[in-house]
Amino acid sequence: MGTTRRRRMEAEDGSGKASTKAEAERKSRWMTVAISLCCIFGGCCVNVVLLELIVKSDPSCGSLVTFAQFLFISVEGLAGRLQWSRHSALGVELRTPGIPLYCYFVMVSMFWVSSIMNNWVFHYHISLPLHSVFRSSSMVMNVLTAFAIYQRIPSLPKSLTIVLMTVAVCMLAIVSVPESKNATSTDDENDAFRLEWITGVGILFFAQFLSSLLGIYQERTYRTYGKAHAKESMFFTHFLSLPLFLLSANEIIETVWRWNALTSDGLVIGGVVLPKMWVYLFFNMFSQWICIRGVYMLISNTNSLALTVALSVRKFVSLIFSILYFRNPFTFYHWVGSFVVIGGALVFSYYEATEKSPPPPASSKVAKE
Repeated sequence: MGTTRRRRMEAEDGSGKASTKAEAERKSRWMTVAISLCCIFGGCCVNVVLLELIVKSDPSCGSLVTFAQFLFISVEGLAGRLQWSRHSALGVELRTPGIPLYCYFVMVSMFWVSSIMNNWVFHYHISLPLHSVFRSSSMVMNVLTAFAIYQRIPSLPKSLTIVLMTVAVCMLAIVSVPESKNATSTDDENDAFRLEWITGVGILFFAQFLSSLLGIYQERTYRTYGKAHAKESMFFTHFLSLPLFLLSANEIIETVWRWNALTSDGLVIGGVVLPKMWVYLFFNMFSQWICIRGVYMLISNTNSLALTVALSVRKFVSLIFSILYFRNPFTFYHWVGSFVVIGGALVFSYYEATEKSPPPPASSKVAKE
């Protein structure tokens, strides 16, 4: 009798400890999710605001901004990739990557070009709200690219969503065509200005295509070598891209000299006057790092649908702030197109998640019946 009671008490004590541990893990997970959302909304929104401050002051600084972002992420990630080695002259060496380097070289070629182009389009008078909405519609290009390569046909609801998003993006492009450069410009200057803007939209479309191609290649690579290489992939795609910036070294150096000459328009920090562009750039890099960390934290504790919802809401908040604070022109048609694109991204992600979710086990079906 005493033995039976003791076993029952031990079983109850064990189940109590298990439930306490599960509760602690659940609270820890939700705390991580809350922190990741703060990083995404705080870091990404601040990053977009600072980027708009930079490109409004100097629209041709895309190469420098991209280089600085890549350098910051590479230096931050380098510490986690180094290991002690007695065979190296420096005493340290890079950890062997889980994915072959030739795969990263393919990724780098697409990632670097698309990143440069996404920051380069501001030189062609593309506004940040339009840029943000275009990038929100990236899944349209993803579906079209996947269809061209794999003949992968999406389901009917996803196809209708893609059609609506495509129409919305085209409408946004049409209503965003600038009428004139300024009030005093001639017809020839206005035509040249519009031609530059159309060129910028074309570059933006091509950058979206490269990003989609990169996503498909990454999907295939992760399927082959496993998905536990997210941080490694982020480091190598940025680190191996650094030598490619030698191609735009002259442009970067010119921008550096131009920014250093802006001492009259600076910010006083610790009694030292710093050109405000460098201050903006530093916090832009730091906020982007916070944003990326938040994205990785969220995807590791939730799913792709939750991540898409969070990023879509974040983009919408950034869009509203950009329109109100920077007074970017935004008509009724812009609002309609933006709602369709962002709403379409949410609907598409919902069907994507439900179609990939496994069916319930047979036992649960029997129980329901």
